[in-house]
Amino acid sequence: MPRSAKHWAGRFILSLYLASLATSSAVGAEPGVTRDEARTLPQDELISRVLAQFQSTIVYVDRPRPGKHDDLRFATLPIPSNAGLCETQNIRVEFVDDEQAYASIKPGHSARVAISLAYHVIGGLDVKASSREGLLKDVAADEAACAADAAAVRRYFSAPDGQTAWVAARTVATIAARARDKTFSVECGKNPCGDIERSEIATVSPGQITLVRAEPCRSDHGDRLCFAVSVLNGPRREDGPGMVARDGWDFHAVVRDPMNNSDVVSFNEIVVENVSANQTSMEGPDQLIP
Repeated sequence: MPRSAKHWAGRFILSLYLASLATSSAVGAEPGVTRDEARTLPQDELISRVLAQFQSTIVYVDRPRPGKHDDLRFATLPIPSNAGLCETQNIRVEFVDDEQAYASIKPGHSARVAISLAYHVIGGLDVKASSREGLLKDVAADEAACAADAAAVRRYFSAPDGQTAWVAARTVATIAARARDKTFSVECGKNPCGDIERSEIATVSPGQITLVRAEPCRSDHGDRLCFAVSVLNGPRREDGPGMVARDGWDFHAVVRDPMNNSDVVSFNEIVVENVSANQTSMEGPDQLIP
């Protein structure tokens, strides 16, 4: 799935941010702009006010470890995404380590900024409200829930966008609910999953997702959504000082919207057409393993 305009806009804004902190602090104006101001403000003031607003949303900082070639990482205050999901922006500041990489940037200095989206399941994944008033109430409740969960942003899972994250979370819920149903096809390697594997798969949940990755659909799949989703549902175990490991599953799924032949393809209703599963594990710092 191609990267969204939001992704590239974020990269542009963040690159400007690193270059303009001094200007931002000098202006002293109210952060953020209206659309009319975006059309008329002088460029320096426009950049400064937008970036000042962005700066105020940072809720998590992960600094490079001593003696390590780590990136600097930030995460923004979570906001509601699709139903039941919070979304944060993960910002990675990369440093120059190769003396030959840049003529104008010395080794050890920040050089580039990358941004990606990450998500976390906080509630039911069904669309709850049908009226405008109900939707506004849902948004207000979700905003409060996401803000209250801000400390968990370091454990959010990466996904291309909110739609894919939402469909993947609902697919995991469907896989868990139907795993013991022999009429529900789940392949483990090249063979159907056995009873023991299905029993383990039945314990997965959307709250255990660690990664969602879009995958290309075959040309004959039509208007389907194809993706890989990783979950960790095994017990946490120590894996060295401050490190833990946890086992889980990688699922590859093909999902169809039953309204494919209508004018609306929203994936509000989904049919999980194909699932393959492989066992996996993840090791890392204790605070980063869900």
